Amino acid sequence: MFTRVYLLIIIMTLGSSIGSIASPQCTAPFPGGTAAPNDPYWLQSIKHQGTAAYHPNSNYQVFRNVKDFGAKGDGVTDDTAAIK
Repeated sequence: MFTRVYLLIIIMTLGSSIGSIASPQCTAPFPGGTAAPNDPYWLQSIKHQGTAAYHPNSNYQVFRNVKDFGAKGDGVTDDTAAIK
C-alpha cells in the first residue's frame, strides 16, 4: 500500500512539473490584421490556375461554392440538402 501511494505522489509531482515546462507561453501579442469585416476570404480573391492533381478530366471543378448548389449560408437555414 505504501509503495502505491508513494508512486502516485511521484507521478503527480512529475506530471505537474512537466506540464509547466511543456506548455507554450506567448511572448508577445499577435499583431492585428488588416481585413475588414466584409472582405472576402483570401481563397476567393486569388487567381486559381491549373487543374486538379492526378485527375483525368481537365474540366474537373476543384473549388466549389455550396451556394451554387442551393445553400443559403446564412447560419440559420438548414443547408444539408444542398451540401449532400
